[in-house]
Amino acid sequence: MAGGPLVVAIIGGWLGVKKGWFTTEFTDSHGVWMLREVGIALFLAGVGLGSGGQFIATVQEHYLWVFYGVIITMVPPILVALFGRIVLKINYYTLMGFISGAHTDPPTLAFANTVASDGCKLPNMGYATVYPLTMFLRIFTAQLLVLFAM
Repeated sequence: MAGGPLVVAIIGGWLGVKKGWFTTEFTDSHGVWMLREVGIALFLAGVGLGSGGQFIATVQEHYLWVFYGVIITMVPPILVALFGRIVLKINYYTLMGFISGAHTDPPTLAFANTVASDGCKLPNMGYATVYPLTMFLRIFTAQLLVLFAM
């Protein structure tokens, strides 16, 4: 179900950049912001409606996997924050980008960008530095936990 919108978005992006079909006169930044927020809200509503009915029963039955998920989710940002601030003495804005990248959490990056002054790209740079490694390590750690749990 997600393949169709993804293909349309890729084609639309190509048409906008290479062929100039969609220009900046199409809409202002508020319209783009609104479309982005509505899209993420619809996605989260679909996920919540699809999985919310069995949530309590699933947590009660598979509480150990929930605990593993909490570990995988919380350990990277805590380690990045402590190491970055104490050992490397990284400034606040870059560290917020590192933490959001380590958490693979774009809403946290958006918050970091609103806290940073206009034109400050430090949160974005920190996010882009840490994000690829964190995604790899999350997948690798999940594989290890499955192997050890069996």
